[in-house]
Amino acid sequence: MAVRGVYPGRFQPFHWGHVGVVRWALEKVDELVIVIGTAQESHTVANPFTAGERVVMVKEALKDAEIDLSRVYIIPIPDILMNVVWVKYIAMFTPPFRYGIARNPLVVRLFKEAGYEVLIPPAYSREIYSS
Repeated sequence: MAVRGVYPGRFQPFHWGHVGVVRWALEKVDELVIVIGTAQESHTVANPFTAGERVVMVKEALKDAEIDLSRVYIIPIPDILMNVVWVKYIAMFTPPFRYGIARNPLVVRLFKEAGYEVLIPPAYSREIYSS
């Protein structure tokens, strides 16, 4: 069975720093599940893009970066506002996975509390990598 990691984010927008995390993660796992969170939100200052636009944005950025898309799943998921079940909620929509991939301390904690190992990617400067 493939070793998978889950990389959640809103990706509003998906930028070169995110591409760097994807490259890094694919050195650690066979397949990566990119979870596009807050899929129900769009057309606001905080969430300008639709889930569908973000799926296309992620796919095109990864193609431009020559990342093997056969190793990547892109799955939009609406929010659930209950931290205690958030990871299990994500797992309902994704293929089985071994690792959570995150830097956010709350997300790291939630993956660990749900029994998953966590891979913490290197920091990428938003000022440099935002597109």
